[in-house]
Amino acid sequence: MPEYNIRGVTVNFPYQAYPCQELYMERVIQCLQESVQEKQENTTAICSRNALLESPTGTGKTMCLLCSSYAWLIDYKKKSYGTGPIPKIIFTSRTHSQLTHAIQELKRSAYVPEIVVMGSREQMCVNPDVVSLKGFQQISKCSSLVRSGGCKFHAKFNEMKKSGDLFHHETEDEIEDIEDLLTKGLKHNFCPFFYAREKQKCAEIIFMPYNYLIDPLLRKKVNVDITNSIIIFDEAHNVQKLCAEASSFDFSGINICKAIAEIEKCRSELDKISIDPLENAKSIELKSDCLDISSALLDLDIHLDDMEISEDGYTATGDTIFDIFSYASVHPSTWESFNEKIKSICGFLQLKKQNCSGLERVREAIERIFSDFNASSEIFKNYFKVFIYYSKKQPGVMNTNLSSEHLQLYSDVLSTRDRKKDFRKTKTLSFWCFNPGISMQKLASENPLAFILTSGTLSPMESFAYELGLNFPIRLENPHVVSKDQICVMVAQAGPTGTKLNSSYTNRASETYLKEVGGTLLNLSKIVPDGLLVFFPSYTLMDQCVELWKRSNGGAKSIWESVNQNKTIILEPKESTKLNQSIREYEESITSRKEKTTGACFFAVCRGRVSEGLDFKNRNGRCCMIVGLPFPPLHDLKVKLKRDYLDETAQRIIKENPNAKPMTGSDWYAQESSRAVNQAIGRIIRHRYDYGAVVLCDERFMYQNQRKQLSKWLQPHVKVANQFGEISNGISMFFKNAFQKFGLESEKVKPPTAPAVKKLPRFSLNLTELYRSSNGAELLRPQQRNIYHEDYEEYRNEMGNIQDVPLTEEGIEPQGITSSSLLQHYKTSSVNDPKRSITKQPNIVPARSSSSIPFNASSSSISSSTSSSASNNNNNNTPSITLPSTIDQPPLKRNVVLNSFVNPNSEFLNPQLRNASPITASRNTTSPITTSTKESQQGSTSSKNSAEYLQQVKATLTADQYKEFKNLLIQFREHNSKDSKNTNNTFLHLVKKLVGLFGVSNIEIIEKFKNFISPKLHNSFDEIVKKQILLHADEDTNLKKRKQEHVQLDLVSGAITKKTKTVPLSNTSSKPIVIEDDNTDQTNTPMDHDIPLTLEACSDLTSSTLSAQISMTTNSNNNIHQPHNQGASPSSMQSDKEEPKPAGTVCTICKEACKEPTAAKCGHICCFSCWQQWLNYKLECPTCKAKVRPKLLTRLFF
Repeated sequence: MPEYNIRGVTVNFPYQAYPCQELYMERVIQCLQESVQEKQENTTAICSRNALLESPTGTGKTMCLLCSSYAWLIDYKKKSYGTGPIPKIIFTSRTHSQLTHAIQELKRSAYVPEIVVMGSREQMCVNPDVVSLKGFQQISKCSSLVRSGGCKFHAKFNEMKKSGDLFHHETEDEIEDIEDLLTKGLKHNFCPFFYAREKQKCAEIIFMPYNYLIDPLLRKKVNVDITNSIIIFDEAHNVQKLCAEASSFDFSGINICKAIAEIEKCRSELDKISIDPLENAKSIELKSDCLDISSALLDLDIHLDDMEISEDGYTATGDTIFDIFSYASVHPSTWESFNEKIKSICGFLQLKKQNCSGLERVREAIERIFSDFNASSEIFKNYFKVFIYYSKKQPGVMNTNLSSEHLQLYSDVLSTRDRKKDFRKTKTLSFWCFNPGISMQKLASENPLAFILTSGTLSPMESFAYELGLNFPIRLENPHVVSKDQICVMVAQAGPTGTKLNSSYTNRASETYLKEVGGTLLNLSKIVPDGLLVFFPSYTLMDQCVELWKRSNGGAKSIWESVNQNKTIILEPKESTKLNQSIREYEESITSRKEKTTGACFFAVCRGRVSEGLDFKNRNGRCCMIVGLPFPPLHDLKVKLKRDYLDETAQRIIKENPNAKPMTGSDWYAQESSRAVNQAIGRIIRHRYDYGAVVLCDERFMYQNQRKQLSKWLQPHVKVANQFGEISNGISMFFKNAFQKFGLESEKVKPPTAPAVKKLPRFSLNLTELYRSSNGAELLRPQQRNIYHEDYEEYRNEMGNIQDVPLTEEGIEPQGITSSSLLQHYKTSSVNDPKRSITKQPNIVPARSSSSIPFNASSSSISSSTSSSASNNNNNNTPSITLPSTIDQPPLKRNVVLNSFVNPNSEFLNPQLRNASPITASRNTTSPITTSTKESQQGSTSSKNSAEYLQQVKATLTADQYKEFKNLLIQFREHNSKDSKNTNNTFLHLVKKLVGLFGVSNIEIIEKFKNFISPKLHNSFDEIVKKQILLHADEDTNLKKRKQEHVQLDLVSGAITKKTKTVPLSNTSSKPIVIEDDNTDQTNTPMDHDIPLTLEACSDLTSSTLSAQISMTTNSNNNIHQPHNQGASPSSMQSDKEEPKPAGTVCTICKEACKEPTAAKCGHICCFSCWQQWLNYKLECPTCKAKVRPKLLTRLFF
């Protein structure tokens, strides 16, 4: 797989990149690098190193964008390791279909990031009762089921979330789009909608429609934190329009009528219920709210009705909106309480399964006005307009969208004011924003890292950047990857009869002009193969042309009939529901070539649905005919107000700065036309091997200033024809040559299907760890939250020698690494190799995933005898390394390759481990050593236990403790080789040190060590461990308290009265240990008098022998011990003379002195805030794993 070093970042690309693709990725990485530098210099600065990147459709824009941004993120994680939060990538596009395309592109790459797709209930709900509904009713039904616990999918989601198994079904190489998530939700019976909202907290890339970010109300509902995030707007040519709409609304008087009727429905429902005094008080309060809101909305409705406006409407500055809503007693100081009352009413109506869409519309309008801006600000006056007009349809009484019940309820309320409603005079209140930059600046105020806006058609860029109100110093207008043989662009100044083609507003009514356009179309239909797209400036002009072309000219065929003989004509429907059917008819007409036709012709409108994002590749889009310049409708009020706003703003700017060149209304008007043309042309030539022609049918395209507004990649190909014959000849020759060179569907040049791309190791914590770090940032140190794979850095080297490193199911299995070579490797690689130096980054644990610990090629062939010799030669050399310190966290599911530090020939070493080859092992796949398997299987299992053990040791001990542990093993080996007579003393010394290092709360790790010694020493090991446990446990006074609460020990019979079951201490011990089991009845189980302790049963005995809960308070990582009481005895543990001494207690979670010390029932003490965050993740003690109920936590006061 090709790799590219771009500005110091290694980017893996699935195929050989074209120069324009490398340039595009370079701009993306430049934007991100400079943005990080800016943040480092000023953490509060609004992002100003943003990027506008234009690259034509078919240039691999989406793949470049995803690969370069995620490659930069990986590089950032390595270089900024532990220094701060890691950014997220928020990838947005206009529609879910475009997001699905982006995810499919990501699946084709080598990267496997953690992703999530955000969607609405309409896309993601799997509950049949909710899916069948639409709009507000769907939301209301979902909310009602969630509150009542009636949705089994949400209940399962909650159950998985509380148990910590929310992401248990994730796999290492899985990238899920919405369809995948829906399938998985149905399979596992959980809710994909709420799952996605939870997963976004820990995802590396979040995919969502961009209105989820731009619209402040939607952003609040989605609850995505964009701080320090990389925000990518793909297909961003619509962002300006959406930004303006996000701060605007149209509010019909019918909405007020409906809201008032809904309030009356609420009051009638309240009158029906009989409830207790406490509930009655709530009912009285709700009735009072109903009266307040109903009266206020009625005042607003009457005010709007009484306003005298002309037939053209009433226009005012934006700050007028406050005067209008003041009639409803809604002010900047009261709007929140007003909306809270509406929310209470809606909540009650939802419980009664009643509609409240009218009230919701009122609440939304008020929130849009008052929530984002200061009421005294000049923003409203300068950038907004209020427009009140009569509804266009002039609805009668029966066409108000009000049910008869609601209509009657509203009329009853209106009669209390001695009023009648004339629905024929219903007005609409519009609040329009004309500055798209307001929404973008609001988004930028939440401190994202950078904005990257990209599309195939951003030109002209200057106006685009100006309107968004942000700095975009990094820009790119990329060329296309196609050659000159694949694109033909011609300007038709005149039609076949020589009549000038000009689509100006005054010329459009001319039949001569319309017939000339028809003649041009007829000629093109004869010479263009397959699909011909015709884009009109408006539906009005398209309808005029169709009407005229269908007229018969005497006895001759009409233009419509003549064109239909060559190509089947399909019209873009005005109803969106019929569009898919029209597209299917168009494509079928091309592939079937009905009768004598040569394909199909699709009539569409610039800025319509067809021109925005639809794909007409290969035969479906061989030619694009642009009928005139698609200026916005000149007499449209919104267009007029927009031009006036820009002219006023330009005058104000020039007054302040005479040298400034702001965009005027005329500039905007012209550039909107060019942007629509570029977007329509982008429907054809959709990939590297596609070809097509463009005919610009308007004489104004011959002027240089107009052609400069076209996309940069088009400009070199534009040819102006003086006569129409040049058009016919040029187009004919182009298709003749293209067919000979490329074929009907470019089959002559398309390469064979590329092989599947080998995936890189996932560059992150596993999903559960990411989730935990995102929910409790203080539970993990920064470097722990951002663990990265050292494997990734070596991936290229390993791929080069793949035949020498056989792959296993778990990863790469190196051969011949011994304990000596491993120690020697740590000496050399950690100190001498700067890329792999651990000492350069203190307190960093490289999390390993699917490859081995780094080793040299020469070390892979070391024989066992050589390694044994090397081991003896290095006996006196202590490894000069600094190993990382860690915190006490549940084991990560990471793969490692290791070997025992113990001499392979030691008599203390289990024979099953001698000469065993190392193997890639996973923490969660450890199994006990058995003697019934074949020798090869024993070696494999032993190596896995060895891997499990060393990795757990690393995760438990501090750096100094781990170093002491290693020195202890080396010392043990040296004593064994020098003096075999002292082995018993050495063994006793070793076990004592083990217990001292780990503490009795880590009995699991001490127990596992027995699997690595000879079976003949197991009994001795057990006896020494028992005595050491008793000595250490006696010093913990919390043990006495717990014994009184939880254990009743009969010293005569040796029985414990508790819900218990027994398991052996080890696979060789015959003495049982009592462990807690809530699923059994109370029994008296024999217990060894020498082991007065209680152990909790593990949920998975295959991954660890026992999960021991010693009845005491001990930190599992940085253990805090009182001085050892050598005279302790088992009976002394039952003494109740000493009381706990919590002064100076260290929190077992954050490892610092307790702030607001709080004790669980098991006796362990943590900070109150640490408990809160930990229990959000798992309802158990982080030290002893005992179940913890939040309400039973006890605050301690000293």
